[in-house]
Amino acid sequence: MNASDSKRTPRVEWTECNGPLPAPGTAVQTACGSTVEYSANTPCIHFRGERVYFCLPICKADFEHNPSASCLAARL
Repeated sequence: MNASDSKRTPRVEWTECNGPLPAPGTAVQTACGSTVEYSANTPCIHFRGERVYFCLPICKADFEHNPSASCLAARL
């Protein structure tokens, strides 16, 4: 292993949410532990067999860009 190997971001597999989603206005827990009211614009992914919601689109973008520095880092 060289120094650059230790700096690589681990490969994280996830998919976009699909299928039955909560009704608009339903409270859902987010990746960081907050609660938001679900809407069609609530960012969501399927990760390790569960549906994960994010507070804001930027939170999901952070996860997509660098999972190990996102609010889901503890679950990696």
